[in-house]
Amino acid sequence: MKELEFNLLRDMKEKELQKYPDIWTEIEEYKLAVRALERNGYIANEMITEKGKIELEKHKVDNAVIMAAGYSARCMPLSSVLPKGLFRVKGEILIEREIEQLREAGVTPGMIRLSVGIEHPQDLIEDLEQALLQV
Repeated sequence: MKELEFNLLRDMKEKELQKYPDIWTEIEEYKLAVRALERNGYIANEMITEKGKIELEKHKVDNAVIMAAGYSARCMPLSSVLPKGLFRVKGEILIEREIEQLREAGVTPGMIRLSVGIEHPQDLIEDLEQALLQV
């Protein structure tokens, strides 16, 4: 399945579309994607089929790793005082917002790694192994 086909199928499910948006029938690239989805049995009569739902379920994200390490040189001088993930933007702490968005999507983050500065690679490997033992 091509990326555009997947995106159209996902949109149909997430937005509970009862009919195709006009753009899907007006732009050639979209028309071809819709035809491919119909040909493969993922949609029929402008509705997602059971086969289409099963195909999407295969791609459902159920875990996450939030990469929150690094020096953040582009955010200096703020990052010399506070890790970038703890910055407050529009009243929200960045890492809290990311975790909340993951929860809303049905994902529980598997690991959060926060560090500043240079670490020895072996320390990172040992930390990862320890985290994996707890999962």
